[in-house]
Parts: sequence; structure tokens; C-alpha cells
Amino acid sequence: MKPIILIGHRCTGKTSGGRKVAERLGRHFVDADEVIECRMGKTIGELVEQGGWPLFRKEEQMVLRELATKDNTVIATGGGALDEPENRGLLKTAGILIWLTADTETIVGRMESDPTNRERRPSLTGTADARAETAAVLERRNPLYGEIAHHIIDTTGKTIDTVVDDICTLIQEDRGSSWREIQ
Repeated sequence: MKPIILIGHRCTGKTSGGRKVAERLGRHFVDADEVIECRMGKTIGELVEQGGWPLFRKEEQMVLRELATKDNTVIATGGGALDEPENRGLLKTAGILIWLTADTETIVGRMESDPTNRERRPSLTGTADARAETAAVLERRNPLYGEIAHHIIDTTGKTIDTVVDDICTLIQEDRGSSWREIQ
């Protein structure tokens, strides 16, 4: 079975939801960011501090190439994985892509409530204003997510269990052959 690939911005439920979806569907869960951190022996924050985002993106691209070939998995990508055109092309054909979305306020609230936020989610633009940064990055990235997503699930105001139910319903009803949106 082709992988289920969760795409979307930070704090939209890719990792939390992905783990539970994999458990429910009897698949293996892989978080691309966690693989990178394990291989490099550093947090994303440390990697970005030492080598900038280009070092991280280079490692991310290698990891995604490997993960895209893994059947029977649920893969959580990093929020910026689609910044690279090669990654978009690779993932688009690798499996069922589900774009998890949320509004700016929800994303910022989730980041602020996560004690690991600083080490796992360094600034993308160098700005200290999380709301402005999130809004700007979403505006730039949303067309990239929309370009390759098979399905969209808005996670705003939903519990992780509801998001998991939504993902599992999509997978059971439609194996990725059409565009569906769950609000």
C-alpha cells in the first residue's frame, strides 16, 4: 500500500495525527523531521543555527527520497518540505497526499503551548513576531501544498482524534483518486 503523506504547515497535526492514523490503520509511522534529527544528532534548531536552512533542506531532501519508497507507512513531512520543487514532484506521485491546514491563530496558539517549540521550530524568516511570520509563510506555501494535495483537512478547532477520524475516513472511502475537502 502506497504511503499516506501528511503535508502542511507547522502545528497542523501532521505528527500527532500521523502517529494515531498509523496505529489505527496498522501502518508504520515516520516523521521526516525526527529522522533528520536522529541522523544528524541535533535538533532542528541546532541544525539551522549551525548550517542555516539550506543544510536542513539538503538533509530533508535525502530523507524524503528514502521515505517516498516506503510502502505501508504514514509519513509526516516538515512544513517546508514543499519549498523544494524536486520534493513536490517526488511526493506527488509517491502516495496519497493529505494537506492538513489551520488558521494562523490556531497554528500560533499550538506553537506557543508546545514546550519543545523553540528547539524543533526555529524562525523561518528571522522575525520574532510569530503571527506575522506564520501569516506570511502560509501565504507563500499554501499554493505549493494545494498544487500536489489529493485531499485537504482543516484542523482548526478540531481535536487530534477528530482529525484522525477525518483522515481515516478519507483513506477508507477514497484511495486518493479525487480531491476532497473536510471542513
